Amino acid sequence: MIGDFLVAMWEKLIKLFPRYVIVEPDKKGVLLRCGQVRKVVGPGFYILLPLVDDADIITVVSQVVDLPDVSVQTKDGVAVVASGVVSYRIVDVVKAMYEVLDYDAALRTIGSACLAEAVSKMEWEGEREGLGGELEEELQLWVRGWGLAVESFVINRLAKTIGLDVTMHTAGNAEGVG
Repeated sequence: MIGDFLVAMWEKLIKLFPRYVIVEPDKKGVLLRCGQVRKVVGPGFYILLPLVDDADIITVVSQVVDLPDVSVQTKDGVAVVASGVVSYRIVDVVKAMYEVLDYDAALRTIGSACLAEAVSKMEWEGEREGLGGELEEELQLWVRGWGLAVESFVINRLAKTIGLDVTMHTAGNAEGVG
């Protein structure tokens, strides 16, 4: 309790002195004055005024998010598991920082949903070429308002699964239940 108070007081005391921020080459920064966006800055050294200025820094080079496995049934009834990788970059620093709380988690969620929807509409024996490109375009529509640009959507796993009902039926027959 008293430790939290001392930490809070230390943080307030530090703000009384001039501060600086260094923005590295792979990042951009947003300078804030009294909580309002003052300007977006590139790599360099910036002095912040005491009490009124603050800075948020974000990585703007291409980044990759792994999508978790999703289990889906295709249009022709085949149970499959699919996963993918999304490559993206930040194109609008202010939107990326303040329009979505956690864009990596949001990309993972929306990307997995788009992948599951696309696989559920395809036939297992059908054409799969161009599926990644279609998913990239669909995901691009979702993230446009977040200040992100999707560079690629790659499906790295698309495989048949053994259905749970088949496994249970076999187990039931082994025990003489089914």
